[in-house]
Amino acid sequence: PGTKELNIQLEKISVFDCKTCGLLYCDPVPDYNKEVSSIIYNEEYCTKHRNPEENARKTRHIRYKNMIKRVLKQLDIPVSIKTKHLDIGAGLGDVVVGSKLLGLNSTGLDLSESVCEFARKTNNINMMSCSIFDKSLKKESYDLITLFDIIEHVPNPGEFIERATELLKPNGGLVIDTPNEKGLVMKIGNFLKGRNSTINLSPCADPYHLVGYSNKTIDFLAKKHNLKIIEKNTMNVTLGKAGNIKGNIFVFGINFLDKIGKRFNAGSEFFVILKK
Repeated sequence: PGTKELNIQLEKISVFDCKTCGLLYCDPVPDYNKEVSSIIYNEEYCTKHRNPEENARKTRHIRYKNMIKRVLKQLDIPVSIKTKHLDIGAGLGDVVVGSKLLGLNSTGLDLSESVCEFARKTNNINMMSCSIFDKSLKKESYDLITLFDIIEHVPNPGEFIERATELLKPNGGLVIDTPNEKGLVMKIGNFLKGRNSTINLSPCADPYHLVGYSNKTIDFLAKKHNLKIIEKNTMNVTLGKAGNIKGNIFVFGINFLDKIGKRFNAGSEFFVILKK
């Protein structure tokens, strides 16, 4: 999706690989905030893409509940209403709901007030409409911060992780879920693409990822911000049916390759637990 002007702008962007930290980044950084926000942060988009039928939503909530319980155990953080959790880039708040079901004091953060209001009404959760850099967020306030599918969208990952670390209490935990740009599927896709961009960064990915991460990048960020890596692994992502035979064959192939990638720690998605 996007306007004609937006697509022209994105076609002029190249993707580079930092030799120091392994970060993939766009240059120039696309000036798409207004256009893309109108696509991502409206009620129709949320209803269609982020608000599935009730049973599927409940299943997702239970999955996040169990995941957060496992994370807290690894971080040696108690499951308690006194444990403060902040989910950044919360959208409709599925992670927050899972955390709330577990019994934590959980809040979601999202830039869009309309999305926050939709989440409050849909899931009856605490939501804040502001940036992670907002002064209302106090340093050393949270026991757990989760970043699910968010850091690939920020143009300043170093500053972003630094701020998230500031918000954590001593011995607090940071969880990151983000695409693995060196995963098997990505490598094959980028080889076939054969030009100075990637299948996952602009101008190809919806909604336009700005940066991409590898093992080297995760290690670099952890060391730079004095975070201890408790767990770092990769996962496969199962794509749904395409609706036609040709598309379903393609989806089957991608899913198959991603499962192979996961077995060799080269799945398409990172899951990382860090401790302050």
